Amino acid sequence: MPILNLDRIVVSVEEMKSYLRIDNDLDNAMIQDLIISAKEQADNYMQNDFTTINETTGELVLTPIPLSVYRAIKGLVAYWYYNREDFVQNENAGTYQKGKAKDVPMNFYDTLWAYRKEPWL
Repeated sequence: MPILNLDRIVVSVEEMKSYLRIDNDLDNAMIQDLIISAKEQADNYMQNDFTTINETTGELVLTPIPLSVYRAIKGLVAYWYYNREDFVQNENAGTYQKGKAKDVPMNFYDTLWAYRKEPWL
């Protein structure tokens, strides 16, 4: 079953700045990019759109996304933010690109493992 692009995991820049204890707007673009990258990393690892099919009606049912998924994403954004020397700014486009990225911390995968669609793979 293909993963649906529901994008139900919402982490705003303001929410992330609060988590990081940042009071200014200087790094908003980078934080937004890091949020997108962390969500992509989580989606690719879990392969779980958090939906089920109602056996009686055949309807698609959205299941709650666990808070630990949000915690893992925020933790990964924080890790990348505080290790941002691994990211380089593209001066022409005004955006940030991934440079030589460090490994993703294992606790990210440990947290998300339980939510993998097929954890044995």
